[in-house]
Order: sequence, then structure tokens, then C-alpha cells
Amino acid sequence: MPKPVTAIDWVRWFGIVVVLFLGIAAAAFTYVIDSSDNALDQVLRYDVAWSGAGGRLEMARLQKDVARFALTGDPADAKQARLSYQILVGRMRTWGAGAFREFLDTSPRLRVLFDELFVKIESLEHDLNTLEKLGPQALEVVLTGLGSASESLTRIGTNAYSTSLAQAEGIRETLQERQIIQRVLIAGLFLTGLALLVLTGVQNRSLGRANQRLRDNGKRLAFLANHDALTTLPNRTAFDQAMNAAVERLPVESTHLAVLAIDLDGFKAINDTLSHAAGDGLLISVANRLSAEVSAWNPSNVVSRFGGDEFMVLLHEPGEKQQLVDRANHIRQTLRAPHMVSAGTVTIDASVGWAMSCDDDHENARLQLNADLALNHAKVSGRGSIVAYAPQMRAILAHRNRMEVDLDEAIKAGDIIPFYQLQVDLGTGRVIGVEALARWRRATGDWVSPGEFIPIAESTGQIVEVGRLMLEAACRDAHSFPLDVPVSVNLSVVQLMRDDVVSTVSDLLTATRLPPHRLRLEVTESVVMADVERSLAMLSRLKALGVSISLDDFGTGYSALAYLRSFAWDELKIDRSFVQGIGDDPQSLAIVKTVVALASELEISVVAEGIESHPQHHLLRQAGCMIGQGYLYSKPVPLPDLEAAFRKIDQLDDGTTNNGQAATVIETRAPACTAAITGFSA
Repeated sequence: MPKPVTAIDWVRWFGIVVVLFLGIAAAAFTYVIDSSDNALDQVLRYDVAWSGAGGRLEMARLQKDVARFALTGDPADAKQARLSYQILVGRMRTWGAGAFREFLDTSPRLRVLFDELFVKIESLEHDLNTLEKLGPQALEVVLTGLGSASESLTRIGTNAYSTSLAQAEGIRETLQERQIIQRVLIAGLFLTGLALLVLTGVQNRSLGRANQRLRDNGKRLAFLANHDALTTLPNRTAFDQAMNAAVERLPVESTHLAVLAIDLDGFKAINDTLSHAAGDGLLISVANRLSAEVSAWNPSNVVSRFGGDEFMVLLHEPGEKQQLVDRANHIRQTLRAPHMVSAGTVTIDASVGWAMSCDDDHENARLQLNADLALNHAKVSGRGSIVAYAPQMRAILAHRNRMEVDLDEAIKAGDIIPFYQLQVDLGTGRVIGVEALARWRRATGDWVSPGEFIPIAESTGQIVEVGRLMLEAACRDAHSFPLDVPVSVNLSVVQLMRDDVVSTVSDLLTATRLPPHRLRLEVTESVVMADVERSLAMLSRLKALGVSISLDDFGTGYSALAYLRSFAWDELKIDRSFVQGIGDDPQSLAIVKTVVALASELEISVVAEGIESHPQHHLLRQAGCMIGQGYLYSKPVPLPDLEAAFRKIDQLDDGTTNNGQAATVIETRAPACTAAITGFSA
């Protein structure tokens, strides 16, 4: 007969059931916790998505750098393009390993696309390493190749981003399922103790926070993919998308578009002197003002930060050209109002280049590039300039690129030589020196204006080699001058900022055996202003060699008097603009008299440039200026013709002409005195 079931048995069985339930619950709880933690780890990892987004940004940066070089021809832009290319290649190599490789292997199509992309990018290595030697057509090929590679890279990056978001969504659903299981466990275990309920509640809240972080991270990633992290403005990718969409709608909507390229003038100085935090604050303030202003005109307008201090604005229905210019001016005025940053209050100006849509669909597709090209011209024109795109700008750019190549060849071939112009003592009529002017004669026999090739040489850094050649030629030719006079060479800002300028001058003096007291180095005030402390320190070291230092174009800068106090100058050269107006403008004559009186007190000699008439000669002499040069005395001539120029002046009559004008009297033998040789003057 079976044993009857007692209460103790029920308690025992209940205890066993409870223990088993708790064991199962504990195991289930452990599983839920582990799977939740694994899901959370996966949520917080966006290696594939971030890597894909990084590759797209790096390709966009490389395209921008190459396009900028194509526009400016600046070697610094070429160097930046090569750096961006190396970064992109590094990114491609990381794609070939690790988590991204696993992602690519999930799709044979993506794997093949990646392999083709890598081959495209590697095929551009030689062209990118020799950007400076490429012609416009070759640069266009490079840009086309980058555009093709960018499309493939964008497809891979987009797939990576979509895959990551899909995985994140699956993880979120898994977390929601785990929450349901936990609630069931909580209901079943409620009677077993309040402690278990509290523990489960804590875990539930942690999963809720993880789920929220997942949503927040997803939103943040989606935002960062299309916005600038600092200013929160749309980035280049978002601007390109808006631009392409707007251009595609042009034929249908019969509307107009305009693109404004904006660059902040003097931002680098603020960033360097007031700290990067102040620079970031200024960029945020500028972005906020631009957004408020542009959106007020039309909510569809787009303001984008392209990087650094460059902004791009897309305007829908911009109005007529004059209205667009007025709006660009309004933007400048808005940005010029003081900005509050961490370091205090700062002001900033802006240069603007703009382009407007037209009937040419091809030009409309290049609106952004056209505006950027106009911006480059605006920056060359001076701070605060507003320049409209014109088709000839591309021809100018192509011509400039050709000039850079030709200039390099001319330097190597020795086609840039000095021409010499005489200087005279206005009181005695004696020849007291010469000035050398850089001249470039092509192999075809055509002459290139210094006003054309000198600015190019300065912007490309070729001025360093041109300056060295002029210095060497001047020191060498000085031995054959008809009179034993000192010579002087103009130093550009690029030369003066180089650490080797002192050793270069010293070595050339030694090589040419020219005594240091026969060399005079000229600098303009703008050269000194580039870095006053460093410039004056370099000039002091040069003067210690025994050479003389001259301040050229005196009176055309902003702080010439301060420079007179800061450095012991040997000579001042009055700018030709004052000499040309001396007969008709009383103010010019007053300025000349003031400069002469000031220089006399400081025991500095004064030279007047650009004298072209006897009345100018007479007025300058009356004003107390004793040294002059200009076409009145001689035109610039090559070294073989210099002796003939001396003889021609020597044949002039002593005294005055019949009409009372001052005549020039030249003595063929004069004591050693000042000569000015300006290597880069026009």
C-alpha cells in the first residue's frame, strides 16, 4: 500500500521545485546578462561604420586638395595632396584586414569592388607624387580618376554604414527580447524575495540605458556623417548632395542658383596668437551668423563648412547679379561685427567669390569649383574683396600654371638676368650707383614682364632661387662696373624668413670676392611686416657681415616710423608714387620734404625713384633729396651696354638748360658711394 503524501513531503517537493526554479532562473538570468553584455559591446562598436565614413572623408579631402592645387598651383597644396593620398592609402590597407575585411568577405561583389578601388588608387600614386610637373590636362585626368574612385569608395562606405545600422537594429531587437524574458523572470521570482526583484530591476534599468545609448549613438553617427563636428553646419558631403539635387532640378523648376565661397581674412593670425580655443569660438560665431542670415533669405539655402576657415553657401533664387553682390556685401558686414570668444573680442573680415547658374549645364555642374576659383582671385585682390566668377579665370589659371613651368625652366637655363639703371647725385650730377632690375627673356626672344613673373615666383617659392641668382649676378657684375661703387640686392620675404639667408650672402661674397662694404641689401616694409621680430633679427645678423641695409618703398606701409626707431637703416628709398605726383600734388612734395628732413636727422641717406622729367629733378633737389634715379637719366640696360650708358650721361652739358630746367651733370670718376640693385623691381 503506497505511503501517504504528507505536508512535509509537499514542503520538500516545493523546496526542490523552488531550488530547481531558482537554479534555472539563475542560469537563465546569467545567460540574459551575458547576452545583454555581448549585445552592449556590439552596440558600442562602430568599427566598420566609422572606418567607412573615414575613408569617404579622406577621399573627399584628397579631391579637395588636388582641386585646390589645380586652381592655385601652390606647392604647399601639392604637398598637402600627397599627404592626404598617403592617409587614404593607409585607410585602404586597414580595410583589407580585421573587421572591415570580414565585412567585405560577406559579399563577393563588394570584395571585387574594393580590389578594383585599391588598384585605381594605387595607379594615381605617380601622378600625385609629381603634381607640380603635370599640365592642366593631366590634372584633369587625375581629378577624373579620383572622382571615379570616390564613387566606388562611397558605395563601399555606404554599404558599411547600412550594414552597421542593420546590425545595430538587430541588437536593439535582441535587447528588447531580453527585457521581456527578464520581466517574466521577475514575475516568477517575485515571491522568492524582494532582493531578487531589486536586482532584476537594476538590471532592467541598465538595459534601458543601453538601449537609449544605442539610439543616441545611431542618431549621432547619422548626424556626424553629414555635419561638421565643431560648427554643426552641413559638411562637404551634405553640401555636395544638396548642390547636385538643386542642379538636377534647374531645368524643371526654371530657377537660379548661386554659390558663395567665403574665406576669413586673417583667421590664421587669430588662431595662432589667441589660441585654438579662440579660433574655434570664432568659427562657431561665424557659422551661427551665416546660418541666421542665409536662412532668413530662403529656408532652402545651405551653409556649409568645408574645413579650416572656408565656408560655402548655396543660395536658391539669389536674384539679379547686383542683388547677389549686395548680399555678399551684407554677409561681409555681418561677419565684421565684433565676435566674443574666450580670449576677448575679435573682428574678422572675409573674402568672397561667387558664381551664378546659367544656361550652360556643364558650368552649372561646376558652380562650386567656379566659386572657389573666384575666391582665389578675391584673396589675391586684397582683404575683403568680392569677386564674381568669369570664364577667363580658367584661362588665367592655365596660363599661370604654364608660367610656373616655364619659370622653372628659365631659372635652370639662366634666362633671368639683371638689367641696370643708373643712379645720380642730384646736387653734383655724379653717377653714384646703379639699380639692377630682373628681366626674363624667353628662348623665343619674347620678354616677360617682371610684374607678371615675380608674383608667381613669390607664391611658388621660386623667388628663393631667383633671388640667389640675382644676388650672385650683382656681386659678380659689380667688378666690371665703370665706377667702383657698392651694389645692393632686394631680399624677398621668403628669403628673409629662411634660416640660411645669412650663410648664403656670406658664401656668395666669398665666392665672388666682393668686399662686404660694397653690398647693400634692400627690403620693403611689407617684407618686415611679415614677421617684425624675426625680420629685424635677420637684418641685424646680415649687417654684422659688413653689408648695408636699405628700406625700400618708404612711406607706402603702415608703420614705417616704428621701423626707423627699431633698426639702424643705412638708406631710405622714397616710393615712385610720391615722385610722380610731386609737381601737381602739394601733399606729395610735403611728404618728400618730411622724409628728407627726418632722414637727415637720423643720418640716413635718401634715394628718390622714378624721376622722369626735369621739373621733378628740380623740385626734388630743392626739397633736399640728393640721390635720384629714373628714365630721365637712363633706361635699364644689360651689363654689356652699361658702360655706354655711363658715356652717354657724361656727354650731357654742365649747368642748366636754356629754359632753366635742371640738367644732369655726370662725372665719370666719382668716389665710392651708394648704388641700389633691386633684384625684383619692375
